[in-house]
Amino acid sequence: MISHLFKLTIILFFLFTQSINATQKLTSNHVYSEALALKKAIDKLNKNMNIGRIQPIELSNTQPLHVYAITTALNEKVAILFIKSGVTHFQRTDFPNEEIQPKHVYQLIKTVQKNIKTLFPNIKFENKGNKEKHPADVLRMLVASNLILDELITQKLTPKYPFLVVQNLKDNLRIALKKEKKEIPIIHYEAYAHVEPRDVFINAQNLFATLANTAHLKFGIEYPKRPYYIPLNEDDIKPSHVFTVTIINQILLKDLFRRNGFSFVHPLALSAKMPITPAHVYAAYEEALLLTLFFIM
Repeated sequence: MISHLFKLTIILFFLFTQSINATQKLTSNHVYSEALALKKAIDKLNKNMNIGRIQPIELSNTQPLHVYAITTALNEKVAILFIKSGVTHFQRTDFPNEEIQPKHVYQLIKTVQKNIKTLFPNIKFENKGNKEKHPADVLRMLVASNLILDELITQKLTPKYPFLVVQNLKDNLRIALKKEKKEIPIIHYEAYAHVEPRDVFINAQNLFATLANTAHLKFGIEYPKRPYYIPLNEDDIKPSHVFTVTIINQILLKDLFRRNGFSFVHPLALSAKMPITPAHVYAAYEEALLLTLFFIM
């Protein structure tokens, strides 16, 4: 009888502690620990790679939203590795239907870890715990991971990938504008002959500024001036840099949609086969910028 009561007590204690863990509030400390474990694991894939120097990033007023955005960029780069490796079962997380919090970033980082584990089964993520960390600390760590992954996919990430993301933005903006019964003008954009990735990058930055400033003015959301990275020499801007900011723009637009009662209907697909140049991406961005302005008016 005593043995039975002892076992029952142990079971109840176990269930109680599990319940506490399940309801434990995740903070930036927990997120940073996972981001650090992710960075250390990705570091081991970086054998004799030369990570280029970047301009200082500006992280004051960093919110979980911006950390979520740079983490999404990291995950989508892993998606490109899946495509190029012919590996299936890539995972994404559903965009939250509430204010983005550390728990959402935590879940997304764990998803990135699962995806990397699928590609590299022997990789290990060691979480040692950290204290007194803030969203800016997490974002800085994730920027470092993005830089490493950029080197891994530098030959694989072509202009096609940012183009497909911008097309996805345009598709969803058009659907939202139709729901609002706003007339969409038909505009023919000039196809410039000599477009470089740095030219497209300027358009990507313009869209970021538009989205971030709109969220600040309409909803009071603080934002860092530049929660993304730029090569020290801007002549070294590559499609990977354009892709990073484009994914960040996608997340900011999704958040703006959510706050206005809309959602992304068309999912992102990165597997289309098409010949794309920076000129195509530039023109697509021109249209996306215009559609965004119509949406926020």
